[in-house]
Amino acid sequence: MNLLSSVKNFFSINRLDREFSLLGANRGWYLSTYYSGRYDSRFRPNAPPRNARVNLNVGGKAIRMSLTPEHLGAFTGVFLEKEYNLLPHLHEPIRNARIADLGANVGFAACYFASILPDPQIMCCEPDPRNIALLRETIEENGLNATVVAAAVASSPGRLRLRTGNNPTCSSLESTPMHDLKDFVEVELVTVPQIMEEAGWDQIDILKIDIEGSEQDLLGKNNEWLNQVRYIVLEIHPNTSEQEIGGFLKPFGFDLQRIGFATEPVYFASRRPKT
Repeated sequence: MNLLSSVKNFFSINRLDREFSLLGANRGWYLSTYYSGRYDSRFRPNAPPRNARVNLNVGGKAIRMSLTPEHLGAFTGVFLEKEYNLLPHLHEPIRNARIADLGANVGFAACYFASILPDPQIMCCEPDPRNIALLRETIEENGLNATVVAAAVASSPGRLRLRTGNNPTCSSLESTPMHDLKDFVEVELVTVPQIMEEAGWDQIDILKIDIEGSEQDLLGKNNEWLNQVRYIVLEIHPNTSEQEIGGFLKPFGFDLQRIGFATEPVYFASRRPKT
């Protein structure tokens, strides 16, 4: 990175720092977390990642969590870009929403949903073992009514290798072409019906999907359970397309539309309200 690019990047990071301060983070928190990550990647590449504490206020709700510099991109998408702001798209208010958070990472989306929806029940599914401790910590610190399922979600149960790299927000199953990562860890696969059975649910009100390229497998095979889902919010990765995912959902009455036009391509699916 040349000097001009470094200066432009600094002003961009400083802007994000200022925006997070408006949500309650200490001024300088984002800057220091970002640049400590840059320093470590260059001079301490084998050191354990540093956890950074942050307090936010979102929708009048206090949020407390720990994350590493590698989580900052996902953190920004959820809380500044409001990728999962579903309120303008819901056909009716939902109380005690049953939310299946597939690809829960360290709990950003779970906290965000809890800040915009009253008293949700959340099943947090996350396969990357590096995220599990922070995910459990996030749930406990914020008093979320949430359960952790330490597994990847797929169309069929079993076990499969998860590709992992330096960024714990980009791990992907080896069955997808996403992310050329050198390390692997074997993880359990569970299905959506198994998640529902564990939770004791007969319906999912909101299905959130961010599973790094596995959405094609999840939604295109053994997908009769979609009849028991009311709303879907998901990221669509480059190994599939809006047209293909929409084709999987259409037989179940869903219309798919893009709602996220910032960093990530976020889509929302719902059925037309009855008149």
